[in-house]
Amino acid sequence: MRREVSFTLVVIAIEVVVFGYLYFQKTSQPAPPRPNLAIVDSFTEDDLAFFRDTTKVPADWHWLGQAYMAAGYYAEAQATFGRAAELMPDSAFVAFDNGFCLSRVGNLEEANSEFQRAIELEHPKSADAMYFIGRNHLRNEDPKNAEEAFRKAVKIPLSKFELAKILYRRGDLDEAESLLTEVVRAEKGTVQTFVLRSQIELKRGNVAGAEKQSIEADSKWVRIRSPFGEQRQRMMENNSKFGYYAKAKEAMAKVAQHENRVAREKVKEVLGEEFDLNVQDSFIKLDVFVGRVKEAVELIEERIERFGPNSSILLTLGDVQMLRGEEEIALQAWMEGIDINSDKSARDCCKRVANYYGNTVLDKEKSLVYQAIGAELYAQEGILLEEFGLANQQATLAVKFNPSSAEAFYLLGRSELGMGKTSAASNSFNRCLELEPTHGRSLLCLKSLGEIPKKAK
Repeated sequence: MRREVSFTLVVIAIEVVVFGYLYFQKTSQPAPPRPNLAIVDSFTEDDLAFFRDTTKVPADWHWLGQAYMAAGYYAEAQATFGRAAELMPDSAFVAFDNGFCLSRVGNLEEANSEFQRAIELEHPKSADAMYFIGRNHLRNEDPKNAEEAFRKAVKIPLSKFELAKILYRRGDLDEAESLLTEVVRAEKGTVQTFVLRSQIELKRGNVAGAEKQSIEADSKWVRIRSPFGEQRQRMMENNSKFGYYAKAKEAMAKVAQHENRVAREKVKEVLGEEFDLNVQDSFIKLDVFVGRVKEAVELIEERIERFGPNSSILLTLGDVQMLRGEEEIALQAWMEGIDINSDKSARDCCKRVANYYGNTVLDKEKSLVYQAIGAELYAQEGILLEEFGLANQQATLAVKFNPSSAEAFYLLGRSELGMGKTSAASNSFNRCLELEPTHGRSLLCLKSLGEIPKKAK
């Protein structure tokens, strides 16, 4: 009996020691920071609170830091990444994320130390880390160290561009121009490269060369791909894994799968929490699919009232009104969509109007005019993307459909200029000016060719 009592006491003593140790470990471990979740939607609040309360192992700390940063809680993310770095000192991914977060809150020297550690730990995006180091040096007004970092990350086009800017400011114009040529080849031409090329030509005193580069810049809207853009995209992807955006994705997926009853409930739940354009688009599609056309129109009108019109929503409005038999209202919506934007939706508005006049009203002349406008919009996009063959094809159609359009002849000339057909381009620009003598872009293009418009001779 005494032996059994002694054994029981030993077991109890061991349990007390073990549980005491575990309790000490638990209470001595720092708790993750608690952000002010009252400012976010309830879906995000619930998920972030759950992540925080279930953070146990080192990987949990890393994910919680990513979640906090994706939700905009940078101070809390910084503290969380710091703890993850203590627990996972050999993780290049933690070091990189910690460096990026520190950069966002302005702790640039600490950020550079973490980026350097990520490089030493052989992070697969080490060149990006070196680019961020260079950017942080620039933010600290330290061009010397920035130049050194950008040279180490020179395989990234944006690093080449930043290096070219430093060289331009220092007066090393030849090397700056050489780097820009490499960037243009890698990126197929961007607005920044042509602007800087124009500035280089001005610094050399070559006004004509600067004007030529300015014309190229006017036709660009694409910017150089950025490592920051990649990280921003990653944050957005992380944000879509929890909270409001996860619910929104789920709702839109149900619409796409035509699970109509469930989709309707989920869409209304998400929109009841917070307005989202993509979710509302799905709601409109759902209403049209199930025949709730009146409700679809109400949603579209609410959208336009909130955010103003664009070619995409006006295309949809026209399509829905046509389903209701409201042809004049549909036509008005499509024509407004043509005037607002020059994207695919605007081109589709042109197609709708051209088809209406060609097949319903049987007005071939008006149909051709809108076919020409659609071809002009397509040609504009081809020029922006430097797809000059496509632009030339569309501009040729625009001229054929509407030979009195000055814009069509300008676009034809611009596409021919991009293809190196300078003589043909000159003829097209002059024809444009015959139709519209004050067409400034044609005047500039002829000037860049060293020509005087025929009427001005």
